[in-house]
Amino acid sequence: MINYIINFLLRDSSLSKFVGYCTKEHCDEYKVIIIPSGFFDSDAYGTRKSLPKLPIAKLENTSVLFGKPLIERVNDTIVCHSDIIAASFFVLSRYEEYVSPNTNLDIHGRYIGKSSFASHAGYLAHPIVDEYSDFLRNLLTTAGVDVAPISSKPKIYLTHDVDTLSLYRRLRGALGGALRSIKGSDTDSFSSIFNSIKNIENDPAFTFNKLIKADKKIPDAEIIYFIKAAKKVKGFDYPGYSLTDKDFNYFLNKISDNNTHPGLHTSYQSGKNTSLINFELNKLQSALKQTIRYNRWHYLRIPGPTEMEILFENGITDDFSVCYADVVAYRLGTTRAVNYINPKTKQISNLILHPLSIMDATLSNYMELNIEEAFDICKKTINTIKYHKGDICLLWHNTSLNPKSYHEELYNKVINELL
Repeated sequence: MINYIINFLLRDSSLSKFVGYCTKEHCDEYKVIIIPSGFFDSDAYGTRKSLPKLPIAKLENTSVLFGKPLIERVNDTIVCHSDIIAASFFVLSRYEEYVSPNTNLDIHGRYIGKSSFASHAGYLAHPIVDEYSDFLRNLLTTAGVDVAPISSKPKIYLTHDVDTLSLYRRLRGALGGALRSIKGSDTDSFSSIFNSIKNIENDPAFTFNKLIKADKKIPDAEIIYFIKAAKKVKGFDYPGYSLTDKDFNYFLNKISDNNTHPGLHTSYQSGKNTSLINFELNKLQSALKQTIRYNRWHYLRIPGPTEMEILFENGITDDFSVCYADVVAYRLGTTRAVNYINPKTKQISNLILHPLSIMDATLSNYMELNIEEAFDICKKTINTIKYHKGDICLLWHNTSLNPKSYHEELYNKVINELL
């Protein structure tokens, strides 16, 4: 695990031989030494007393969660007393959530970003692990090691959660729209219902032409549509849709493209009952007649930090769910794809976590921003990710691109920002 984190920070495995996570007695073996803070000691690990203390110190504008804000030189070796290895593990593994699993949760059981330790410590809006990466690479350069520029090309993921295909082509949706029209809360419902029944392209939720047009502006992007396959459609998993009817087949034909991939949109229920994943994945694979490797949880209702391996055990290799729903931030402290780390076992999984950069609903529903404020946040986030040469992962729902929302205009502005 230690070696994985060092290599992740260095972004070049050939440099790891120059970095030691040990005491000063080993100075003659390394160019840079990170002094362990005792975070991983068995007497404290996994308990609340192992959590970092506020206020946190700074070392060259880098947050010190563990250890001391001190750098010294011993002969030709730089000795760093800020334990950036433990700090990186703390953030990447969601260790805070592991130690305090049933606190700081919203009504959906999701961890709240604005009340997290990162928020209290002042690094919520900073990818702190990426900053540690720059810090460590700079220490090596100062120590005389030739550190090559980062050569890997960042990726762009344009992703869409298909929570429903239509608003009015199923009986319950049509009746609800008619009732709203009768009550006067939605005077356009009757005409929308009639037009939707005539042609699904007229339904307010069937906005895939708009998404396809916008996404095609970035030919190198990987486009993913996350599709629901819940066993029972109830509660927050409503509304559902059939994976066998003509509307779904029409949708599949429309989005079919070389750069487009289907993914599983695991149900709201599965966020707590992970045994449902196997059924949902098999159901979707059977309907599409292909293997599914990508996942995102509905409502971003991801399981606890020790339970994510269930995805890989069922055949999922990549998850695109990890972020805070309530605020645009860096829940894993990085803008890059990272292997899932189980904080209980300290084991590195083959499951790849792709941090979700920006979700449409976070901007409008949770942060309650107007379009100018939302676009400003998007630009700042994109620029931060570009600076750290990370991956950009956007989530815009097809249901968001409707005339009553600013998200069609905003999505196109964000896409243009990526050009």
